[in-house]
Amino acid sequence: YLNGEKLRLWANRRMDLAQAKRDAKNLAKLKKTQEADTLKATAAGSQKSIKSSGSSK
Repeated sequence: YLNGEKLRLWANRRMDLAQAKRDAKNLAKLKKTQEADTLKATAAGSQKSIKSSGSSK
C-alpha cells in the first residue's frame, strides 16, 4: 500500500462505525423527545377542550 493507504482505510472504517453508532443514539434520543412533546401537546389540547366545553354550558 502506498502512503499509508491501509491505515487510512482502517481509520475511515473505524470512523464510519463510530458515526453510525452516534447517529443511531441521536435518532433514538430525538424520537423520545418528539414522543414526549407529542404527549404534552395532546394533554394540553385535551385540557383546553375540556375547559372550553365546560365554560360553554
